[in-house]
Amino acid sequence: MSRYRPRGADLVLLNEEKEFHTIKELINAGFGSRSTIHRHIIEDGLPACKIGYRVLIPREPFEEFVNAHLVKHMAKT
Repeated sequence: MSRYRPRGADLVLLNEEKEFHTIKELINAGFGSRSTIHRHIIEDGLPACKIGYRVLIPREPFEEFVNAHLVKHMAKT
């Protein structure tokens, strides 16, 4: 089980009103671990900006990124 989410914890839905998501929010929503999200930022071009110590991911580009990767993954299966 992920060390970022307690065993048996429900996934948290992302707030669609926010312009940016934090990595912690994406982890809690079930989009992977911290290292997986960082890998997507570094290797796969997931848009992100760093403000101080916080890494923020813009909501709309994140949704486009997820949709594109879902289509790519579904094409492989």
